[in-house]
Amino acid sequence: MRKIFWTTVTLGFFAAPAWAGPFDGVWDGSGAQCQRAMSDGRVTVSETALAFWETHCTLSNPTAIRDMPDAMLYDAACSGEGETWASRVLLARLSFGGDRLLILMGGVETIRQRCDAPPVSGPDGLKG
Repeated sequence: MRKIFWTTVTLGFFAAPAWAGPFDGVWDGSGAQCQRAMSDGRVTVSETALAFWETHCTLSNPTAIRDMPDAMLYDAACSGEGETWASRVLLARLSFGGDRLLILMGGVETIRQRCDAPPVSGPDGLKG
C-alpha cells in the first residue's frame, strides 16, 4: 500500500503540466470570444503547430531570443484556403503571468488572451 501511495505521489509530482510548451494552449481576442463555441480569432498553439480558423502552420527550428525569455522565433510551413507558404513567426508571452500572447507573422502583429487561465493580478493588484 505504501509503495502505491509513493508511486502515485511521485508520478503526480513529476507529471508534465497540461500545457507543456511555453505557448501551448487556446488563445483568442478576448474573454468573451473564449466563451464562444467558435471564433475566427481563435488560435490553438502546441510545441509544433499553430492552428487558426482556416490556416495551419507547422513550427520548426525554435530559436531563443537573447534577453527575451518569454519569446521564441520559429520557421513555419503554413497552409490554408488552398495555398501553402513559408514564414517566420515570433511568439511572445506578455503581461503578468503570461496571459497574453503576441504573434508576429508576415509583418502582422496579433495579441491574443489565454482562454484556459483566469486573469492574473500584477504586483500592484491590476490585471495584466
